[in-house]
Amino acid sequence: MKSFLLLIVYFACIALGISGIVWVASLTTFSLTKAILLSVLVIGFIFYISLHQNPLKFSFYLVLIILPILGAVVPPARLQFTVFDLIGFMIFIILIFSVAKKGKQIDLFPFKFLWIPILFVVPSVALSTEHVSSSIQLLRLFEIYALFIAGYYFLQQPNAMSKFHVILASGLLVVSLFVILQKVLGFNLMLYQERGEVSAGGVLIRQGSGLFQDPQKAGQFIAVLFAYFSILHVRKALIGKWLKRIVYAALIISAFALLLTVSRLAIASGFAVVVAAFFFLSKINLFSRFLLGSVSIMLLILMIVMGSKNFIRMIVPSEVAIRFELAESSGQGRYEIWKNTFHVFTDNPVVGIGLGSYRGYLIRSDPVWKRYSDMGGVVPIQPESGYLKVLYEVGIIGAFGFLYFLFIGVGGVVREIMRSKSKEVVSVSWAVLGGLTIYMATFTTLFTPSDPRNAVLPILLILAARVITKIDSNASSKTKQLKLNDEGNASVGLRLSV
Repeated sequence: MKSFLLLIVYFACIALGISGIVWVASLTTFSLTKAILLSVLVIGFIFYISLHQNPLKFSFYLVLIILPILGAVVPPARLQFTVFDLIGFMIFIILIFSVAKKGKQIDLFPFKFLWIPILFVVPSVALSTEHVSSSIQLLRLFEIYALFIAGYYFLQQPNAMSKFHVILASGLLVVSLFVILQKVLGFNLMLYQERGEVSAGGVLIRQGSGLFQDPQKAGQFIAVLFAYFSILHVRKALIGKWLKRIVYAALIISAFALLLTVSRLAIASGFAVVVAAFFFLSKINLFSRFLLGSVSIMLLILMIVMGSKNFIRMIVPSEVAIRFELAESSGQGRYEIWKNTFHVFTDNPVVGIGLGSYRGYLIRSDPVWKRYSDMGGVVPIQPESGYLKVLYEVGIIGAFGFLYFLFIGVGGVVREIMRSKSKEVVSVSWAVLGGLTIYMATFTTLFTPSDPRNAVLPILLILAARVITKIDSNASSKTKQLKLNDEGNASVGLRLSV
């Protein structure tokens, strides 16, 4: 009871500390106050985990609990360190000490698809044109790796996966509520500068971002988890009264919040995956399937009769409809950016310009961007595509590691869907695949992992799939061993009776 009260007090201190940092950052008062608040937060964290019986487990669950605010930048802002960097670095250090202390109990390299891609990135960091930025990004990769390893061992404990899903669904609920509150109150509650877009008709479209600075990142985060929990729901894989209640609330609110982000790819891919899951993966009866199919056919006929533009305007908010109508012109603009920046790759094809070096490279190599930066303009950190940013910054060698991660990591999920006989493993694998499909689709137009919340999202999903598979494998091994023991005892008993 005492430790539980201490935990509540500490989380309250974290919330107050982060709120104080955000508030002070919005004022003209300079960094002394921010440094003091941050120091109190960090010292408190270190002090608590030093007293905790299992600091690695506590740190892992802390990341999950504060997932909605992991991307908050801590001072000094020019280094772009986030809350996740502070906690992730501690997890990395604690993991190293745990391995040194416990030896073979913790394997640092259980999966090749995680550590091999990092090796392929090292040359681009070593030869980077922006050594500080590249080193910080490489450190973040190690932090994410440490988070996965810690989670892999702790989530195999009894009821841990249920807690994992409760916390993750709660995170989705919090992020969605903040997006809605931003729309209701008219300003971003994290004090970020709001982003708007003027349509061809002169309408100012305000995209909801909530706790995020970029609405597209908020849209991706919501869409991925919305699809993940929707598939678990239709597969009837949610166990536990509280888990079901939280997931149902999160799904209803996140569906609405996703529309408020006005992020085209997130909305289109998110709802497309969920609708496909209802048709092909759900456990609903034949009549419900027939009813759902009939409604879909009627909507399709209505869309043909009314025309796609009028139909979209009828079923979604006007801001979302306008954004979809501008998809073609927006796509052409992105294509021009991709074409005009492709020389970044052709100039450095093998190892790239260095991890996290895109902005610095533009400023140094292009006089227009240099002049724009000198005038106080914000130079972009990515070429309007996550895939191109990866190619530009890590080159062919690093891109090979990225593809290795996709084929082995995502391929492992597909393999379990095809071969596993466990309903739970198959259901979670389908949910993970649905979430990753949305993530890869939205990655096309934005490098979302620049925000730690988006960066850890695919890792957490793959982690869930790997842990469920491991738990099922262990259970199957125990069952086989019990059968062998029973057969052995029966054989001994038969010999004695003879």
